[in-house]
Amino acid sequence: MRQLNLAILGLGTVGSGVVKILEENHQQIKDTINKDIRIKHILVRDKSKDRAINTSSYHLTEDVEEIISDDDIDIVIEVIGGISPTVDWLKRFIKKGKHVITANKDLLAAHLKVLENLAEENGVALKFEASVAGGIPIVNAINNGLNANNISKFMGILNGTSNFILSKMTKEKTSFEDALHEAQKLGFAEADPTDDVEGIDAARKVVITSYLSFNQVINLDDVKRTGIRNVELADIELGEELGYKIKLIGKGTYEKGRVSASVQPTLIKETHQLAAVENEYNAIYVIGDAVGETMFYGKGAGSLATGSAVASDLLNVALQFESNLHTLPPHFELKTEQTKEFIESDEPVTIKDKENYYVVLYNDSQTIGQFEKEIKNALPFHKSLQLSQRDDNTIGAIIVGIDESPEQTLIEAGFEIKKIFPVEGV
Repeated sequence: MRQLNLAILGLGTVGSGVVKILEENHQQIKDTINKDIRIKHILVRDKSKDRAINTSSYHLTEDVEEIISDDDIDIVIEVIGGISPTVDWLKRFIKKGKHVITANKDLLAAHLKVLENLAEENGVALKFEASVAGGIPIVNAINNGLNANNISKFMGILNGTSNFILSKMTKEKTSFEDALHEAQKLGFAEADPTDDVEGIDAARKVVITSYLSFNQVINLDDVKRTGIRNVELADIELGEELGYKIKLIGKGTYEKGRVSASVQPTLIKETHQLAAVENEYNAIYVIGDAVGETMFYGKGAGSLATGSAVASDLLNVALQFESNLHTLPPHFELKTEQTKEFIESDEPVTIKDKENYYVVLYNDSQTIGQFEKEIKNALPFHKSLQLSQRDDNTIGAIIVGIDESPEQTLIEAGFEIKKIFPVEGV
């Protein structure tokens, strides 16, 4: 039986989960892939640190060069995090012909295309299932399950911390600050929650998912981003009154060769599947031209959930180890030069959908009826309009079926806008 030597970079939450899964399922894995996976090295920052797992049978090292110089290593799992110097380590491993598996969304959001090209040149695999939605196998679903589709849109709840906070605000009618404090106390939010509540974490996942879905490289700065700090209880209660829930939604659409990407608080119709996703759970909704609407749901973080995705990549690489079938992702193979002309043509992939928005407008003295009349005069071409008093000073309006954001038109008509969020699922 062939033995495959494995190096793991990092032994934190995810790394420990990977080791635990490989230990507990060792015999099952051997029987399934007919190969024996052996952990030869584990890179840690501090060998003396207490660990959640027993490491006495493993070789721990603080020196990455010891691993890079070991020619017997077949596969490298990177779960140590960070961009520099981690990306340089991965490049060196790839150039030495080592297959690489990573869960590092920060790194991939900036360097995925470069690493994928380098992996192709060196005939090795680059796998990253755990980088987008933890335990949800969305990368494999897009690369394999949906690779016969032209994907026109994806949207999802991609950050468990922000979803936990919004769920808490909705269920318990509490403020953002109180919900954040509870999330930190329970371990769902970091002491510095900026990446989560400002949408940065979700934006990185949108960059990766856009590349998978549309074979288009976008940068983090290309993602329009608004966090959840300015979501108030008044918005949640008004949304409920009109039949909506507020979620932080990461979204990508593809039309006429152009990707539009965003992370924003979004009002989701309560009958839509995403509206039912609560607490720390994630979900991704993908639309393909052949399959139609699909949704993938599960835990987006955690030791074993994310470790499961990493181990899945490991088994897929190990299973195909003697072949070159796994060196290119199917999404890349499908959209080759033969299909490039079609994909980048001027013909639209889909008919452009109408857009929908939630707008909070300041109101000093007008009635709802007066406000409605003025909005209809400013926006004559819309499908429907719902208004409700949000608080003593503002009115909330849900505007459905317009061609573009009403923000500039409403400002020019004399309205003062406090905030504007997109609306989905109508």
